[in-house]
Formats: sequence, structure tokens, C-alpha cells
Amino acid sequence: MTSKLYLVFEDINSIMPATQEGDRYVFRNIPLGRKVKIVGIGYINKTPQLVVTNSKVSKSELQISGFKPFKLDELKKELNSF
Repeated sequence: MTSKLYLVFEDINSIMPATQEGDRYVFRNIPLGRKVKIVGIGYINKTPQLVVTNSKVSKSELQISGFKPFKLDELKKELNSF
């Protein structure tokens, strides 16, 4: 799957893209303990897929799963909920 991951800070109006390193996505220089949402947008067989995961920044690796097909109005609704 081709995908992009973004980190959305819950306490400030800011979004940060992940850097892809091989088969991993990395967010750098994020303060530990900060509450965030991770938004993933990808494509499987030309169908857009979306996943949103609540998390707290830690040194542990996070596995992102649960991508589901979505329509543009669903994406707008999800993004406006931040």
C-alpha cells in the first residue's frame, strides 16, 4: 500500500508529516508524553483508505492498522473533528 502518515497535535493547531525510512515511518523531535492523533491516508487497488489512531508520544514503536475505504465527505468530517 502506498500511504502517507501525519501527526496531529491535540493541544496546538499543528500537523507534522512522517518521514519514510525504508518500510518505517518516523516522526522526529516530538516531546514525550504529548497526546496526538496519527492520520494515515493510503491507496489499495486505487481505492483511498483512511485510519485515525489516538496515541501518546513515546519511544515505543507504534503499529498502524485498520485502514478502511472512505469518501471525501467522511475525510472532511474526520479532519474537522480535531
